[in-house]
Amino acid sequence: MELRSGTVMAAPGLPTMGSASDHLSEEGAALFHQGVGLVLSRWTALQLAIHNEWGGHSSHLKAQQLHNEVFEFLLRSKAPRCIDELEDLLDENLVQQFNTEAEDGSLEEVAEKLMSMYEECLEGRFEAVNELIMENSSGASQSASKSLQVEADIDEEDVDLETKVEQQGASGMDVDNNSECNASQMGDEHTGKGDGSSSMDESNGWQMVSSKSKRKPRKK
Repeated sequence: MELRSGTVMAAPGLPTMGSASDHLSEEGAALFHQGVGLVLSRWTALQLAIHNEWGGHSSHLKAQQLHNEVFEFLLRSKAPRCIDELEDLLDENLVQQFNTEAEDGSLEEVAEKLMSMYEECLEGRFEAVNELIMENSSGASQSASKSLQVEADIDEEDVDLETKVEQQGASGMDVDNNSECNASQMGDEHTGKGDGSSSMDESNGWQMVSSKSKRKPRKK
């Protein structure tokens, strides 16, 4: 089976503790409930069924229901539960609710993981649950860091592009200014205008002479 890290499936609310859960404190039951969700969130077969909506548009809701069913099955039962019963529960839900069959051995591995975690919690040991919580938090932090790095790279590329555009624009302006200066000098030599001409006339003359000077070579 492939167990992968993922976000805990949000349950509509932690089931109310009852007399059958006296083996665990309220805090312990809450941790076990979270652990069940983490194990199911790493079950690839189930996650594919949810993602592809093989159980219909309510696939996410059905996954939450399975989460609570497993919790109730293990914690609420007055009679001891065996792993075969848990496997049947998971298999029936996968087939009936998600139209999916797990033939890769993952169903048995998930059931074993859940049963082992349940027994440890009954003994007051929550190492397995805490390890899953830490791995999930670490995975979420890495995903967030990757997302931030991608955004930073995109912003840096945008800045580089803007800088290049500005540099190209500045270079183009320098060329235009030099062209206008050269054209004005050529215009003055051609028309014989001196410094006595008005600035407005010079300005108009630069534009006109620049245009004529570009056309003259083509006439030749």
